Amino acid sequence: MGKETGDRNSAIHLTWVVIKLRDEYVEKKNTEAEEILQELARRLLRQLGSTTVTWEKLNEKEANIMQQVVYEVDNIPPFIRRIVESYLTQEKSRIVYREAWAQTTPEGTETMNRTT
Repeated sequence: MGKETGDRNSAIHLTWVVIKLRDEYVEKKNTEAEEILQELARRLLRQLGSTTVTWEKLNEKEANIMQQVVYEVDNIPPFIRRIVESYLTQEKSRIVYREAWAQTTPEGTETMNRTT
C-alpha cells in the first residue's frame, strides 16, 4: 500500500470517527465540543479533497464509510450524491468481483499465495 493510500485510509477512518463523535455531542447539547469536532471534520474533508489523495483501489470499508460521509455532509446537491453513490457502489462491486476471482480461479489462487 502506497503512502497516499495509507493516508487516505487513515483520513477516511478518522473523518468517520469525528463525525460520529460530533453526533454524540449534538445529542448531549455540548455546543463547544460539537463546534470543535465540526471544524476538525471540515479540515479532514478538505484533506480528502486534496489533489494529492488518490481514489484508486478503494477498499470495501473505505467505500462504505465514504457513502455514509456523503450523507452526513450538508449542501451536497442530490445529483452529486447520486454520482458518488454510483461510483462507490461500482467500486464495491469490483472489490467483490476481484475477491471472488482470486478465490475461485487457479490464477487468483496463485496470486493470493504469492502475496500472503
